[in-house]
Amino acid sequence: MPSTIPVTRDATPYPGETFIILHKPTNRAIITLSESARAQLGDVVHVFSPDHKTLNNCSMSQCQWLCVERNGWLGFRASPTGRYMGHRLLKQFAKEDDRDVVAASTMRHGEWEYCCVRRHPRGGYLLMMRGYNTQLLKVEIGLSSNLVLREDGGALWEFVKVDGICG
Repeated sequence: MPSTIPVTRDATPYPGETFIILHKPTNRAIITLSESARAQLGDVVHVFSPDHKTLNNCSMSQCQWLCVERNGWLGFRASPTGRYMGHRLLKQFAKEDDRDVVAASTMRHGEWEYCCVRRHPRGGYLLMMRGYNTQLLKVEIGLSSNLVLREDGGALWEFVKVDGICG
């Protein structure tokens, strides 16, 4: 396995490609924690080379997401677990003001895992998921770096395409 993997910064999400999804203002990645299935921000300070064109640490598979498509909707499957990023109203996260918490908890790409991205004029993308009434809800950062869905606002995300195999 190579020690570095080339990446494409500010890529457009497309099915069949693998991405690291970075919170644009902080360069922190969306990761999945297998013990809780939560999707949250994690530090990836030393993952990229100084020129930001290669991925240095291939052990960071928890921050890699395979982009897939179903019924015209995008979805993101966590590389280490095979589970899809989606949402459910989880009672254990009620302190998030009862907003939907984003998690990677299911092995299927169903309606609660349907995603859409929209280019933002300030750079980056809004990451949105289909809500309960088919409206698009925006992924935002909630308490304790958890990701939540909100009708307004929305964090800006950068999609970094992983241009090689990284285990």
